[in-house]
Amino acid sequence: MDETLKAACIRDLKLYVGDEIRMARLRRRMSQRDLAAACGITPAALCKIERGETDVKLSTLAILRSALILDFTVKPL
Repeated sequence: MDETLKAACIRDLKLYVGDEIRMARLRRRMSQRDLAAACGITPAALCKIERGETDVKLSTLAILRSALILDFTVKPL
């Protein structure tokens, strides 16, 4: 895979994950501050995750998943 395409795929994945987290948070009527506190991260870090501006550790995704009661399924390409 060419590097430009790879970078675009990673960017799109970060945006998708961030949007899913934001939508789940809003469905549960949680503020960024409340979700961040429940996950042990800063509101600024959560904001960056939701905007797709940072790489997210799998451990952080697992904590967010638990706090939001989400089902993340990874499908093979």
